[in-house]
Amino acid sequence: MEAKQHPEKLADRYDVIDIIGSGGIGTVYRAIDPLLNKEVAVKVLKHNSDGTTAARLQREAIAAGKLNHPHICRIDNFGQTQDGSPYMVMEYLDGSDLASKIKNDGALDLLAALEVAIQVCGALSYAHKNGIVHRDLKPANVLLLNSKNDGIFTKLLDFGVASLESKKGDLTEAGAIVGSPLYMSPEQVRGEDAKPVSDIYSFGCMLFEMLTGSPPLKGDSVIETLALHKNAEAPLLSDYGEFPPLLVSLVKECLSKESTDRPQNAGEILSRLEAIQQEILNPKEESKSSSEAEAALAAQRKKVMTIASIFVGTIFVAGLGFIIKDIYSRKFIPETKAHNKCVFEDVPDVYFGDTKDPNSLFTPEGDQSHGVRLRAIPDVTDDDMKVLKGKRFSRLCMDGTPINGSGLQYIVDSGVESLSLEITRINDKNTHYLSKMKRLRAISITSDELTDEGIKPISNARQFTLFEIGSKNITDAGIAQFRNLDNITFLHLQGSKLTVNCLMNLGKLPKLKTLILDKIAIHGDLASRLAKFPNLFTLSITSPSVLEPESIRSVSKTNIHSIHIFNTRLNEAQFKAITDNPNLKALTFFNTEFDGEYFSNLAQMKSLYNLNLHSMKKISNQSINEICKIKNLTHIEFARSDVNQENLMALLHHPSLQYLNFHDCILVNNDMTDAFRKEYKSRWGHDVQVNF
Repeated sequence: MEAKQHPEKLADRYDVIDIIGSGGIGTVYRAIDPLLNKEVAVKVLKHNSDGTTAARLQREAIAAGKLNHPHICRIDNFGQTQDGSPYMVMEYLDGSDLASKIKNDGALDLLAALEVAIQVCGALSYAHKNGIVHRDLKPANVLLLNSKNDGIFTKLLDFGVASLESKKGDLTEAGAIVGSPLYMSPEQVRGEDAKPVSDIYSFGCMLFEMLTGSPPLKGDSVIETLALHKNAEAPLLSDYGEFPPLLVSLVKECLSKESTDRPQNAGEILSRLEAIQQEILNPKEESKSSSEAEAALAAQRKKVMTIASIFVGTIFVAGLGFIIKDIYSRKFIPETKAHNKCVFEDVPDVYFGDTKDPNSLFTPEGDQSHGVRLRAIPDVTDDDMKVLKGKRFSRLCMDGTPINGSGLQYIVDSGVESLSLEITRINDKNTHYLSKMKRLRAISITSDELTDEGIKPISNARQFTLFEIGSKNITDAGIAQFRNLDNITFLHLQGSKLTVNCLMNLGKLPKLKTLILDKIAIHGDLASRLAKFPNLFTLSITSPSVLEPESIRSVSKTNIHSIHIFNTRLNEAQFKAITDNPNLKALTFFNTEFDGEYFSNLAQMKSLYNLNLHSMKKISNQSINEICKIKNLTHIEFARSDVNQENLMALLHHPSLQYLNFHDCILVNNDMTDAFRKEYKSRWGHDVQVNF
């Protein structure tokens, strides 16, 4: 089957890996964001989408962008692509939506349903307190993730028709019906404005379906269904089986036709659900011993975990049907390595190598090559990898394990497509197994046991699209062996013995988009070495042993649009060399220190629209004032930086801002950002999205 065609880059920023879903109004792409160094999902509307649909996508980004809650899908960015198509960037997760779970398996176990309901209700309560009504709450908009330790973990998705309660929206005409018929409140059916109590009615419909396997009201047509929600009383839970009386009463109240008869806030529902859950787990009438009670609770939790374990895999989520990936369970990645994790940083929390039966990690039905992704526990050995023999999976992360590579023989026929072997002891004797993995497309290896001889067996693997290799023993001559990687789009080279001369020995790499030079001496005419890569747009330099100003200045002669500097200290000459590039559109200084105040040089960067100052210390108002002189700058990121309230308010002088990111900035709080947004809108007449 011919692979789907997709653009290689979106909005001059996101490196597309593949298409992961499409629908009537647009497409969702799996991509890498080189600026934030992570995998993302990018929802792009078709260019000919009507204005209302595009505006709703922007509203979704603005609405969800205000929210920072563990059970709400995070929105990172939004804007327009080169052809004017609106897009939104969200976290990339892996799981199964609640609607699919109910359709395939019927009603949930009581405790599992309560756990899902409690988490969704917590997210709903938080959204309502922040003035946001979801307006389209339904099982298809609840994602169920897998978590190793915490059982079921949910994410509330798709604020596409969400409204800011404090501002009457202009996207829905008076009398228009917005929502999903099976879960729509009576007032929404009548075309009235949705309120928090409208979400509570939809929540009641969803909880009823989780517990019984079917929605409370469903006609033979959409019109009949809407009429039922408007006029007919919903059945009781007790009509479908035995349920706790308090739960029957709660669902009945949520489904009241009159909004005033429903619970008036999600926080009240949350408290009642938690009380019901505790009553089930710890019934007062039973006089179990402490050990018996603990055993019962453990059994219940194990049951919930079993239910959760089947949620991992590929899904299609409401409307556009995008696959999303679990970063909730991602292990912490040190800042010094954050930039080079690429597609491997988000390997889900499905482990092997412990005492569990390895067969429990796999389901027997059919080819599982696209359904299982594995991570080894830190002390897994090559011999432990025998349990993977004959199994099928698409992604394997062995980072931090002591393997020498002999265990790779057991996964040659696994169908693995992405393999991460960072900080291992892979040696020259065992790399030949990699060349036998015919479906392998992305590989990352860092091992100081490797030499030039060891990388020879994989030097002709033309199927690779992503390749990362690092060793203190690899030389320029060793890298010269990779002459035929003509499908590579992402290349990361690391080694203290390497220089930029290694690039001269590579063949022409026509598809290369992103290049990372890690611990490599940067000297000489860098532009001439990069000229062999005609489609290279992103260059990252991390911890360079040498960084000659003239070498980096020569990059302005290339097509590179984005430069990212990691983990180094810059003097004035080096800073000016980087910023003396009129063609740059994106510039990152990640964990980078400066010998002085050089930001006045930024004003000449006429094309720069994205500036990332991640982990920057001691940001002065003078620096902020210089940043405000960059006329076309629209996106600024200060994650983990020492930016303060005075710095924030100084940004009011920039008239063209669209997006600010203050994630993990301990000197900035929500009240500050709210005040900034209000003042900015008053001064310049348009909103700015602020992530905090």
